[in-house]
Amino acid sequence: MPKISSVESGLIGCIMSSLNVVARRLSADVNAGNKEWTHECLKTLATLGLDIGYGVCPWPETMKGEWLYDLIWYMEEKSDWPNRMTDVALVLESEWAENMGDIRYDFQKLVQAKSRLKMLISRNLSVEEFKELKSDIECFQRKDESEIYIFAMYVSDKVDPFRYEIYRVGAEDPGKVN
Repeated sequence: MPKISSVESGLIGCIMSSLNVVARRLSADVNAGNKEWTHECLKTLATLGLDIGYGVCPWPETMKGEWLYDLIWYMEEKSDWPNRMTDVALVLESEWAENMGDIRYDFQKLVQAKSRLKMLISRNLSVEEFKELKSDIECFQRKDESEIYIFAMYVSDKVDPFRYEIYRVGAEDPGKVN
C-alpha cells in the first residue's frame, strides 16, 4: 500500500487547520445554522485550494459554479475552450443531517469519485456509523489503494471543533497518517 507522502500529509494538515479556524469562529455564532456552516467551510477550503494553485468549484468569492460535488480542487491545461481537466486533487461532500441515510447518500459520491483526496464534513459519527462508511469504501469494486479519505466530524469543542479521521483503502489502522 502506498504511504501518505509528506506533501499529502502537509496538505491534509492545512485542510484541517483551515477548517478549524472557520469552525472556531462559527462556534461563537449561536445563530449560525447548517447553511452558514456549509457555506463558510466550503468557502474557506475553496480559498485554500486557490492559494495552493488549484482551480476550484465553486468559486470562493461568489460560491457559484458547483460542479458534481460540493467542492473540488482540480488542475487543467490550456486548450481551445474548454480547457482540459488533467487531475482532480480533492472532492468534498458536506452533510450535516442526523439521518445516516442522507450522509451515506452523499458519501457514495465520494466513493465513486476519481480523486486521491476525498473528504466528508459531517456531524460527529458514532463508531458504528464510521464503520459503515468504511464498509462502503471497501465494498466498492473499483477502489484504489492510493485513495485517502478525510473525515471531518463536528464535535462542537471550542478548541478542536472537528474530530478528524484519515482512512486509507485497505488500511489496518484507519486513523494512522504515515
